[in-house]
Amino acid sequence: MSPLPGSQPGTEKVLMHFHGRGDSKIILPYQRSGALLWLLVSCETDAPVAIRSFDVRGIVVARYDLDPCRVAEGGGGTEDSTSTFVEVWTYPDVEYDVTVISSELRNE
Repeated sequence: MSPLPGSQPGTEKVLMHFHGRGDSKIILPYQRSGALLWLLVSCETDAPVAIRSFDVRGIVVARYDLDPCRVAEGGGGTEDSTSTFVEVWTYPDVEYDVTVISSELRNE
């Protein structure tokens, strides 16, 4: 069983881990496998955090509003192989971690 809903077990691939503070723009790796892209966020303090994934045209592909963002990871996955960058919005003093994971869609 995969820990990520809808994912094919064994296809999960961590693309990157980012530790940030305040607003950030994160360029995603070009090569990734699978149709699912997961954005998981955890915060060191309870604070509102918004995270968006954009495609090459600047169109929002995935959006998560965590209010509050907590130590436990929040966020989710979407069927997406087009995202090129992620933006994070929060207060200037809020520290957080973003993990980006790709996986293959589970064959039903």
